[in-house]
Amino acid sequence: MRAIAVLMAASGLVSGAAIAGEGWGQFAAWTVRRTVSIPPADAKQKLPDDDCVFVGFPTAEFLRPDGADLRVEIGGKPAPFKVVDIDSCGYVKLVAGISAASDTMRIYYGNPAAKAPVDGPAAPSGAGWEPRRGMWLETRHYKGAEFKSLAEARAAWAKSGPRFGAGPVAHIFHGYNLFGPSDNYMSLYKGWLHLEKDTQVTFAIIADDAGWVLVDGNLAVSKAQWGPMPHGQHIASEPLTLAKGLHAITMVHVEGTGPQAAGLAWWMPGMPRGQKYLHFQVIPPQAFAPIRYGKLVDYEVRGQPLGVDFSYVNAGDVVLESGKVIYRFAFRDMSRPAKNALMCQPQWDFGDGTTSTARDPSHVYLRDGDYTVALTLKSQTASYTVRQKVHVGPGYARAEAHEADRLADYLPLLEEYQFEKMSTVDLLTASEAAAELENPALIVAVSSVLYQRGEQLDDEGFVRQCLLLGRNLRDLKPKDEEKADPKTVERKARERAEEAVRIFARAEERTKDLASKARLANERGDVYYYFLGDLERAEKEYTKTLTAYAKAANAQVRLAQIRLGDLYRTKGDPTAALKAYQRAADMPIHNRPEGVEAARRGSFPRTVEDYLLRKLYKEAHETLDEWDWEFPTDKLVGYSSLLRARLALAEGNKKEAVKQAEELLRGNKESEYADDLLLFLADLHAGENDLDKALDAASRLLKDYPGSELQSEARLRRARIWFQQGKHTDAAKEAIALADADPDGPTAPKALLLAATAQARANQRDDAIKTLERLGLKYPKATEAAEGLKMLKELRPR
Repeated sequence: MRAIAVLMAASGLVSGAAIAGEGWGQFAAWTVRRTVSIPPADAKQKLPDDDCVFVGFPTAEFLRPDGADLRVEIGGKPAPFKVVDIDSCGYVKLVAGISAASDTMRIYYGNPAAKAPVDGPAAPSGAGWEPRRGMWLETRHYKGAEFKSLAEARAAWAKSGPRFGAGPVAHIFHGYNLFGPSDNYMSLYKGWLHLEKDTQVTFAIIADDAGWVLVDGNLAVSKAQWGPMPHGQHIASEPLTLAKGLHAITMVHVEGTGPQAAGLAWWMPGMPRGQKYLHFQVIPPQAFAPIRYGKLVDYEVRGQPLGVDFSYVNAGDVVLESGKVIYRFAFRDMSRPAKNALMCQPQWDFGDGTTSTARDPSHVYLRDGDYTVALTLKSQTASYTVRQKVHVGPGYARAEAHEADRLADYLPLLEEYQFEKMSTVDLLTASEAAAELENPALIVAVSSVLYQRGEQLDDEGFVRQCLLLGRNLRDLKPKDEEKADPKTVERKARERAEEAVRIFARAEERTKDLASKARLANERGDVYYYFLGDLERAEKEYTKTLTAYAKAANAQVRLAQIRLGDLYRTKGDPTAALKAYQRAADMPIHNRPEGVEAARRGSFPRTVEDYLLRKLYKEAHETLDEWDWEFPTDKLVGYSSLLRARLALAEGNKKEAVKQAEELLRGNKESEYADDLLLFLADLHAGENDLDKALDAASRLLKDYPGSELQSEARLRRARIWFQQGKHTDAAKEAIALADADPDGPTAPKALLLAATAQARANQRDDAIKTLERLGLKYPKATEAAEGLKMLKELRPR
């Protein structure tokens, strides 16, 4: 370590005085010194007896487990102090007496040979020093039976344990255990009430299940009957006459299970008085003798040029759907001197396999427990590391207030994890979180590692991870895909789909559960069908489900039948498709009355239309899937295909929109929605400037469906396409013919305006003028007439 110090000194990070550790005096054998800033005293802190200051701090690996090596100086002199709490991770809460005016406290620890002082001003509370300020709470685990007296309560406290925690509180008014689980615990409140004058006080207790209050060591009021507080009643002491100054207040509270409360209220002359009861008020924080709260300002490790230190806060949590809780911790580099620390690169190890190089990172822990967190600061020539145990568990105040973070806010943190370094237990929780977030990239990142550790999972868990990995791998859309070479994008998408097939095959081979085998066979079939375009292999997988796995998987058999219907529809075999769909429909999934079935069947298209209108695309997909599942023969009718095509187009997936329309047209040319689908295709292709395909769709509608109500719309589309192709004469003739054939239809004014525009482009000015005059006379209220009037003014000679 001396070599590190010299290197850092040579690099200009620290002075020689700091390396030598000057100014430690009698504590030269100690390793760590913390400097605490003491805030100025206010008027109320100028009370009899010692003032005091409270501070909490981590101790890394330096403090003795019993805290016997702790020493405190205030104003350069030993100060009495009490160790309020040392938790299982070595975090210390300490209060010290201020006997002389000073704004600085120094705390020393890290001396394995030191013995706890037993007398003198430096002796901690074991030698008798107690703060006569504030209100202090300690809670412990309680396993005993009910008791009725103060003596029994004191005996129960002596036997209770382990301790959950201790620290200062603002007042006595709590509905949960501040330091641990809120069932089967005891609370001991001890503090000092300050009265500015002689007065008469009536105390009231709030206790669920039971409690006892002592004033200056004497029992004042108690609730010895276990259970909730009596409704509409209070439990109060007799009026007590108390002198000006400090008075010791103690409350013992015990909670079994269920609702809970611990509180102390008072009433004094001059406070509002009710008609039936005194208007008791919870004793406010300012009624207790105040303590000062110190601030950590410096941290030194003797002989070291840099005191590496950090703070941490249990900052939030999220409850997953399974009930598991994950926790967000905020870490902060508190190393001193700060300017030296900022010249170094931080490296965090959070004790769960993940790391960070941020200065003040946040981190999500995926399960309860104690973790050893390490912070390393590196310069160009040296490095130094400190390790601190951190307990991860519930934030009891948040839990009581029902406060929780949003899982979506954890995504940026989870995306940075090095999953390959994490334990399998943590990976399974990360997999749950990723699935809830529905983030394919994160799911693939987590499940890929679990897939490689398949031997550590049982069959059910392995199948679950294979399903997650395979599905999301095939669906994955890499970032900035639109900027990449299209052939490269297509090749990689195919590779991902082929890998998904192998993943499903491995899971199908391993599992012994027939229902799982059927599901995995269907998944393979879906990849072949939807992603690889291999209809023969897809049919083979679906048929395997219907033959090899049929007995144990009714839902998967139904799905396989539906998929076969889809496949035959894609091949253009409506007869085979209908047979497959009908077989699926004959497998009952509900036992509803006929009228209910009809109403439900009619509700699906209306629901999807509403979702499309409101741009709720996920809900639209789910409703379409449910419709197909319950009424598979409707897939040949055509309306669900039209809605799926519209949904795909709304999501920007034009390829899928075309696929949905063309498959239905191949599978059922007689569909009553075939003309709608052809008009949809004509508009889609025209919007993509693929005019030949647009013209083909419009022409098919005109030729194959002469009785369609969309004939006029199709002729208008064809005229527009010719216009876009520069065939202005053909466009004008078609548009004029449409207006002549259907003069009362909604397409007529549109057709005349298009015809006039085409005639003008073809240098047929006189014809264009005649057409526009016809438009204005025949359809004066149409919006096209107003546009035609502007054109007419431009075309007529001036």
